[in-house]
Amino acid sequence: MTTRTTPPTRLTRWIRVAILMAAPVVLAVAALTTFRVVPAAQAHPTRDTTIQITDSGFVPQAITVSAGSLVVWENDSDSASHRVAFNDGPTSPVLQPRDAYQRTFDTAGDYPYHCAIHPSETAVVHVVGHVPPSEPAELSVTSSRDQPVTPGAAIDYHITYENRSDATVAQNTVLTVTLPSGAVLLSSQRRGVPLPPTSQVGQDLVYALGAVPADSENQIDLRVQMPSPLPATGDVTLTARISASNVDSRGDHYTEDSSQVAVPRLTLGVRPAEDSGPFVAGGVVTYTLEYANRADDVAAPNVTVTLQLPAVATFVSATRDDETGQTTVNSSVAGNIVSFFLGTLAADSSGRIYARVRLSDSLAAGQPISITARINGAVAGVVGGEPERDSESSDSQIAPGQGPNMYVRLSSSGDNEISGRRVYQVAYGNIGVGDVASARVTLTLPSSVSGPDFGATPPTFFNNNTAVWQIPLLDGQTAAIPFYVRVTLRDSGNITATATITGTSEAPDIQPADNEAVDVEPILPLARPTVYTPKTTIVGPRPTFRGLGTPGATLSVFLAASASGPTQKLGSAVVRADRTWTITPTTAIAVNGWHWVTATQTLNNHVSGVAGASFAVTSTTAIDPDSLTRNGIPLGGLNPTLGWAPNHVYKLGMKLPACATPISPTLQSSLFNAAGLMTGYKRFPGVRPAADPQHVDFDFTTPISTLGFELYVDYDCPAATPAGPVVHIHTCIDGPSCSDDPPAPPHDCEDCVPGKPPRPRAIDPDGFVYDAAAVRAGATITQSIITRAWVTATRQTAPGAFAPWNALEYGQVNPQYTDSAYPDKVLTPGYFSFRVPPGAYRLNVATPGFLPYDSPVLQVIETPITHNVPLERSGGVQRNVATVPPIRIFLPYVRRQ
Repeated sequence: MTTRTTPPTRLTRWIRVAILMAAPVVLAVAALTTFRVVPAAQAHPTRDTTIQITDSGFVPQAITVSAGSLVVWENDSDSASHRVAFNDGPTSPVLQPRDAYQRTFDTAGDYPYHCAIHPSETAVVHVVGHVPPSEPAELSVTSSRDQPVTPGAAIDYHITYENRSDATVAQNTVLTVTLPSGAVLLSSQRRGVPLPPTSQVGQDLVYALGAVPADSENQIDLRVQMPSPLPATGDVTLTARISASNVDSRGDHYTEDSSQVAVPRLTLGVRPAEDSGPFVAGGVVTYTLEYANRADDVAAPNVTVTLQLPAVATFVSATRDDETGQTTVNSSVAGNIVSFFLGTLAADSSGRIYARVRLSDSLAAGQPISITARINGAVAGVVGGEPERDSESSDSQIAPGQGPNMYVRLSSSGDNEISGRRVYQVAYGNIGVGDVASARVTLTLPSSVSGPDFGATPPTFFNNNTAVWQIPLLDGQTAAIPFYVRVTLRDSGNITATATITGTSEAPDIQPADNEAVDVEPILPLARPTVYTPKTTIVGPRPTFRGLGTPGATLSVFLAASASGPTQKLGSAVVRADRTWTITPTTAIAVNGWHWVTATQTLNNHVSGVAGASFAVTSTTAIDPDSLTRNGIPLGGLNPTLGWAPNHVYKLGMKLPACATPISPTLQSSLFNAAGLMTGYKRFPGVRPAADPQHVDFDFTTPISTLGFELYVDYDCPAATPAGPVVHIHTCIDGPSCSDDPPAPPHDCEDCVPGKPPRPRAIDPDGFVYDAAAVRAGATITQSIITRAWVTATRQTAPGAFAPWNALEYGQVNPQYTDSAYPDKVLTPGYFSFRVPPGAYRLNVATPGFLPYDSPVLQVIETPITHNVPLERSGGVQRNVATVPPIRIFLPYVRRQ
């Protein structure tokens, strides 16, 4: 990864001044723009020209200003409303009497305009000269889509463009949108106002946007008619590019929405019904045909289910069971083929067909009985493609004799860890026709488990880890209710359990019994614990250590002389049920030096491997907490509880360390929403009084909000590099992301409960979360990964509506945290991996220090999806820091109320 290291004679310091508010502060989320309505009495910039709007028009009608000037329009009418509309695009809101509108002109040229309410009122602004921007504009463009791509459908696309620059207007901005092949533009508008493209050549729509204000965002909404037919394979892609005469290399100048044609996903399964009769000569059996359209948003028309019967069977009748209830299904018979016409299946719908079949009187014992079911539906406008993977299903049975045929099945599930819980299931039955008297089911548990819990079905007797259930009579054609046994794992290595079934019968032709089953599972040794904190420089000789471990284990932390040699014991703790542990040393650690700690855990006389972390302790703080003041009044240290008035200016003061050259500090304000996620930031420059060069004052303006904000100071201070090699490199984003503890997940999934994964099999998405700025600087994605991000998979629940996906049904975790230790079963740093069923998904990614990210809609079908997530920095500067004491100082964090 390309990095920017600190020069040998210059060290970068961060100082966080964490200030706590007593009451929540609401953050007003609004797009900032240089075109705005202001009270007329406040419209007095330093370089401005004022134009009066009277009942007869604009006064003066023509003006000449220099580039960079700001022009203000004031509505002097007593009762009439006006609206300033420029020929190059910008338009004011409706100006009521005494309202004002202003615009800054950065580029030379003529700017004719008129009143949109009174078209006869015209005027012009002549701009001469040129004031080059202080820095290039930073543009980005993203795209999204509301509907699935289907043949002949009208699709709503949304193209969002943004100028992320703090003060630079993007000049001569052009947005080019390329429609999918064969698609036709139906309408185009911006913020509800029609906006036809400036030109169109083939599938390319060109929008000349002119000047795009700094720190602004806008959206163009397109309605596009898709062609018909469309291919079932291959992507249907819309792209957008944005450019400007003064744009730089930052930002995402290109976006695309690419998706396969949305088609129904028909699946079918066939099996004997639970209440089916025996498969014997002359018997009537019932098959259950479970059908579904797994597509989330596309109906399946003209659906037909066909059933191919064996030669030894004839069709009797069928009923259909779906959300409307049980009805007679339309069927037709041609030889041994039975067809059921279902009509149209709605998106994400399912049902069953119960088909009754009579078996031939000539059916012999041991004769196979095979049946095959298929489902299909004609989709108009889609060409090519392959049949659905689960559109065909078969079932095979063997005609039993008159005697019994016993079986036993043994399976287990649960934690494969020492002290974990495991559940054994013993399923048994008699698939033969004859009854079994005095049946006996035996389960032999491994010696390395303890505490068996049999629940509501205790055995007849239990001794030496062997349980026996006596069943007086086991009827033919019976699948008995399974037995369940819960145990606790006490040792590592393989554990083996065995189940058997025996019994007697008076039937002369007893079948060979499948009377033994074995379950073997490996039990993992005690895993190494995880040490989260501290991992870099800390203040004070008694840091608090936190991490993850095995619940119930006793964890100990040692101050090590080497990476693996523990010496002084710092403390012990029992790992909590949520796998977390916390230890604060009872004795102090030597200050001003690097240390290594090791942690181990003990459970059931097993000792885990060693985990460790390096850190530095310093007794030096780079700021005097007692020097903090607000409006000249001492705050009394860090993290005071204060009240803050919205949209109010406070003068915050403090003393910073002396430097060989003047200090250039900046007060950073991170803004947070109700979920505690960072949504933006502001910078406030510092002023040093001449009489006291170490003192710095900041004029901080509180946001117009009731949500959270956090303050910290960023400054550079020359210092001599300490002798010796750099001990540790730690990459960190200024702000809350410097914390070593994972934050609370940003999303909750309501009604998420564990369950058994339904069909069909789960598919990706997966990918890496990375720093987009680092990649643009030349690093690879894996060199730029972000290990402190929450990735939430959301699934479409209605058109345009998404909710967190219930990962617990699939034995997964949602959201996932991109470090290598969080208990989400994803161990690769920066990587996320979900295994989701087919459907439409979006990925939401959030981490402090970066802008929140919402992915395009990902259509999960049958092929793996890899979607790497580029995160844009929210303004905190990323630095690669050589953490030699006391360069990196962590002060107490804000507790937002």
